[in-house]
Amino acid sequence: MSEPSSDPDSIGGLGDQPSYPITTLPPVQEVVGDHPLSPRTGEPARPPVIRAITWLFGVSSVIAFASYWWYWFVAITITDFQRSSLLIQFFEPRPGSGSSVVLACVMAVLGAITTAGPAMAAYNVWHGASWSRTAVIAGFVTSLLTILVMCPVHVAFPIATAVSPVAAAIAAALLWTPGAKGFLTAWDAYANPPRPPIVPPAHVDYGPAPRFQ
Repeated sequence: MSEPSSDPDSIGGLGDQPSYPITTLPPVQEVVGDHPLSPRTGEPARPPVIRAITWLFGVSSVIAFASYWWYWFVAITITDFQRSSLLIQFFEPRPGSGSSVVLACVMAVLGAITTAGPAMAAYNVWHGASWSRTAVIAGFVTSLLTILVMCPVHVAFPIATAVSPVAAAIAAALLWTPGAKGFLTAWDAYANPPRPPIVPPAHVDYGPAPRFQ
């Protein structure tokens, strides 16, 4: 074995370091179909349109949640109870009556639906679920129910509440853009890769193996 080189420019005794830099090609970007994978997560990279859809549905959910709790804030005042929401105003129940209790329960259900619908749509779009298109339609429809939660007592708040269905409508429309479609298609291919075909053997030997014969 040869002795390691005493040259200070040698590389661990494996030869002299070249005077010119060694150039290399950049690493090949991993893709699924035609969609790139995120180097951080290994999942299909989320384009800006998917981030915008998720953000808009998140805004819709937060506004729906705030609208419901603003209804409760107004409803605790007896004089404002019958105008605390459009639904309550339509039936005009007497505060403390059985119908007012039933309507308060209905409002609680509406608050849960209008908050959870857009939130679930945002979650499914972000994770590329196969039923994301159905989820965004459901999220938009449930966001429309915030109209029933609008508080007629304060003029500014109904305007803010109307932002919830508007944001959900824009997000639902964006999901049919080419960038969003490509992401959903790539995620489906990523989550459900094609299985290798099972080829049955053409000939099967029965009996003891040859080494045992």
